[in-house]
Amino acid sequence: MTAFIAESAVEEVCLDFFADLRWTVLYGPEIAPDMAGAERSSHREVLLEGRMRAAVEHLNPKLSPAQVAGVGEIRVCTPPGPDGRADESVLAVAGLLGLEEVYALGGAQAVGALAFGTETVRRVDKIVGPGNDFVTAAKLEVFGVVGIDAPQGPSEVMVIADAGAFPERVARDLMAQAEHLSGASAVLLTPSEELVRSVEPLLSGEPSELITLVRVRDNAQAVEISNEYAPEHAHVISEDHEAILQDLDAVGMVAIGDFSPVALGDYAAGPSHALPSGGAAVWASALGTRDFVAHTNYIHFTKDALDEIGPHVERLARLEGFENHAQSVGVRLR
Repeated sequence: MTAFIAESAVEEVCLDFFADLRWTVLYGPEIAPDMAGAERSSHREVLLEGRMRAAVEHLNPKLSPAQVAGVGEIRVCTPPGPDGRADESVLAVAGLLGLEEVYALGGAQAVGALAFGTETVRRVDKIVGPGNDFVTAAKLEVFGVVGIDAPQGPSEVMVIADAGAFPERVARDLMAQAEHLSGASAVLLTPSEELVRSVEPLLSGEPSELITLVRVRDNAQAVEISNEYAPEHAHVISEDHEAILQDLDAVGMVAIGDFSPVALGDYAAGPSHALPSGGAAVWASALGTRDFVAHTNYIHFTKDALDEIGPHVERLARLEGFENHAQSVGVRLR
């Protein structure tokens, strides 16, 4: 399903627009159909970085957009197990997806190896994928040497629910994201005091230490808090979900309704689950084909077109104190 959606994204590129996977809002510059081909893909190589634990669900959502965009060389790093080998499940998925390079290497050291290269691991052009605090910090450190996606990890969820939500299901939703541990954050925002009281005793174990239950004034305040936090995930369980969605504008992925647990996005829902975290959802979106394509702008003026606009460019250049800019235009007007 992920590959199908990625293919659809490329078809949209060929129609001169991009699709924002969060809101299905159409936007973007014109682009030639062949820009998504291998010859123009922006990254010859890309790392799909695994979490501290082997996480097979992260391979396909990141690999499919990269392959569809035409990335020619893809390298995968996945943390080794106690025996020093890569997890068999990860290797199996990698094989099914046609990957040829998988390294038993994880954490910040994997990021460093692929950013700068080693005797056994060739450097890459872009590093994508989630990780713990150390992986995220390492990616930010090497940005500029290589490209990166938005910060992805630790995991975050805001559950916005009203009195009609089932306490046990809400508790499981919170525990599901908190179970990632290592800095994960799971927050319930609800105007229902009864829901808070009912959910609290259902939380247990180490994940419960990463869960916060917040009683808000109303749904509007819940949306205000969520937008300020800009979480990786939001799960809206409310009869008034349409009104909430209308104002919810800073989140990586929104799960809507009681029958849409966030965990579906990890394994089966389809859209890329490589999502921005740490507040990056204010400016970043889910990983997609557009993240692996470089765009080149072109200008081609005729003499008549230059004669019409050139004098204005000369004046603007001189206004900024760039005489040579002005003369590079003016010499063609004489």
